[in-house]
Formats: sequence, structure tokens, C-alpha cells
Amino acid sequence: MYHAWASYGSIAALVGYMALYGVGSPIPWMITAELFNTKFRSAAVTVAVFTAWTFAFIISTAYLPFQQLVGVAFSYLPFIIISCISIVFIIYFCSEIRFRGQSISIMQPFRTVPSDLALNEGRRLLPPENFEDDEEENPQQNHENYQAILP
Repeated sequence: MYHAWASYGSIAALVGYMALYGVGSPIPWMITAELFNTKFRSAAVTVAVFTAWTFAFIISTAYLPFQQLVGVAFSYLPFIIISCISIVFIIYFCSEIRFRGQSISIMQPFRTVPSDLALNEGRRLLPPENFEDDEEENPQQNHENYQAILP
């Protein structure tokens, strides 16, 4: 039995997917550029692009066998889980999201972490407590004023 609404719904879903993918697909490249210092940015973008295309290939080749194995109802569950983890990551690690509505002086110390401390054994770095006094004492951001914390 043929339902005309099903064909229109499929076309609308496809157009919606293409529109949302077009808006969201550049986000990993933008986030990678924001997260890393200039010294490490090109390597990080290279890893991000390689990872994105590798997973796109894996998903493209493995989705149909996975759908036949678990059924249509559960075939999107891994995508939902990964999307939720990504949202938590973005909210927790992207300073623009954490400090929305705050002054740029609060965000600036997170962008000017000294490059030798940028990859401090996987630890996040906290800015100094008093921003104004630190800028007057040493405009080069004194290394001792940063305290490492575990994520």
C-alpha cells in the first residue's frame, strides 16, 4: 500500500538532515582551532580531520550490518550517546560557553597560558586569583601564578 505522505516525509527528513549537517559539520574544525595554542593548532587540526574522516568511513561501512544486528529502533543509540558526551565536553572545556556573558578579562588568562604549560600532563590550568595585580606585576603571565588541577 502506497502512502504519499511517507514519500514527502522522507524528502523533508533528508532536506532537514542536509541543512543541519551543513550547519554542524564545521564545528569540530572551529573547536579544534579554539582549544589549542598556535604552536599545536596545525597538528591538532590534522588529527581532528583524520579522525573525522576515519570515523565517517567506519560508520558508512558498519551501519547497515549494525542495523540488521540490533534493529532500526536501537541503531541510532550509539549516535545519541556520542552526541550527549560531545555536548558535555563542549560545555565543560570551551571557555566561550563557560564564561558566557562575562568580561573578556576573565576569559583572557585561559587563552594566554604559557606554551610550555599548555600540555601539563593532561591537567587543566587555573588562572591567577587576582587578574589586575598580575597584569601590572608581570605582563608576560608569571608561571608561578598558574596552579595545575586534575580534570
